[in-house]
Amino acid sequence: MSRSSVLFVSVAAIACSAGGVTGKADAQAILDARLDQGPDNTCALPGSLRNVGSFGVDGDAPAPVTDGTGGTGVVCTVRDNGDATFTIHGETYVNGERWFLVDGRFPAAYDKQANPDGVALPDLRVALFGAGPPGAATYAQNGGCRLAYLSDLEGAAGGRAWATVTCPLALRGELDAGDPAQTCTLSARFRFENCGS
Repeated sequence: MSRSSVLFVSVAAIACSAGGVTGKADAQAILDARLDQGPDNTCALPGSLRNVGSFGVDGDAPAPVTDGTGGTGVVCTVRDNGDATFTIHGETYVNGERWFLVDGRFPAAYDKQANPDGVALPDLRVALFGAGPPGAATYAQNGGCRLAYLSDLEGAAGGRAWATVTCPLALRGELDAGDPAQTCTLSARFRFENCGS
């Protein structure tokens, strides 16, 4: 090998180790989120949806959307806590506007026979942004949401989280002083992959 070839290989290796090429795949996500009438019947926007990618229907393969594709942004981290739980932070954006946020500690798995409706997560935060036309309302719930892994493929592990969350008392954030509170049931099925740690 010539000296110039060795120099080229060395420079390429330095560029790769400095972040020029990491080999890590870009974050990607699938999201199906919606608002439904809550237990107090004050939800002003039932039926509002937020969708990114597709979980696949009628035998179609799931179609996640990669960060930076078609105006979609995906930001996620999945950190192993070393105690069979993972701290998850996931967000999706469309055309620069945040659509969805999930943040909290997820179990790697749980006993589905003992908990067929999932498990309550006291520190889970979930928010749906820009709900309803023209897209102004934010609904969020901090604590009191339920997490479910609906199939054997779902769960939390290194670099990924796939779950369904249901928050029965998601509170609308943008209200004028004196307006009555508005709550909806926020349901979201999501899959974040290739996440950082």
